Amino acid sequence: MLVGWDPEPADLALTPQTLVIDDIVSKLATADLFGYQPHLWVERNDTYTRLHGSTRSNLNQIFQGVPFFVTGFPNNTLTGVLRQHVMRMNYATECVPVARTSFPTTCSGPAPFAVNFNPGSYNIRVCAPGDHASPLFTISRDRQDVSEELFIDLSLAAGTSSRYYNSGDRIDATWHCTANSTRGYFQLGNYVNKGVHGGLLNTWTTPARLADHFNDYVVDRSRVSSPRLPTSW
Repeated sequence: MLVGWDPEPADLALTPQTLVIDDIVSKLATADLFGYQPHLWVERNDTYTRLHGSTRSNLNQIFQGVPFFVTGFPNNTLTGVLRQHVMRMNYATECVPVARTSFPTTCSGPAPFAVNFNPGSYNIRVCAPGDHASPLFTISRDRQDVSEELFIDLSLAAGTSSRYYNSGDRIDATWHCTANSTRGYFQLGNYVNKGVHGGLLNTWTTPARLADHFNDYVVDRSRVSSPRLPTSW
């Protein structure tokens, strides 16, 4: 039974970013705090039972500070007698207020994302240094960690009187955000690992190890007895 699609790293590198951005924008427009998010997974934690955990229970764990990640498969997917590695990604973002002078005079990088716009009586400037036109990750299956910066500046438009705002309103503000993203592979829950998904692999397993330990389709009938299954990976 098909339960999800796990893209190859090379496929992601060739995916037009406009397709991804348009899809994200449309989903953000209708998202709500308690909406169904089937691709959110709670990070491995042996004190928490993930088997058959609902999306709502996962969200509750995330709200309590438990790390999470996302995959192309519904959370807590089990593969039965088959053992399968799939791609996963996790993120951590922190935004802190900074002085306006911290906003870059020139948004640096080969292809930075820089935009100014004026909703209502505000001026908003955004700067994400770097190269947003190139893939963020390489096509390696090993764990990859990347860090990105984002600057946001909000100010009252020229000619707009502050008398229309309460004295406690924050009219001018500048933020510096740091986003840390990780991409790698992990093993889905199955009979061997007792239904508990594995942790993030730092290094992708070798072809020889895949053939010897994860080939659940080919059986060597020349052997008198089957090799004993390991209890951990």
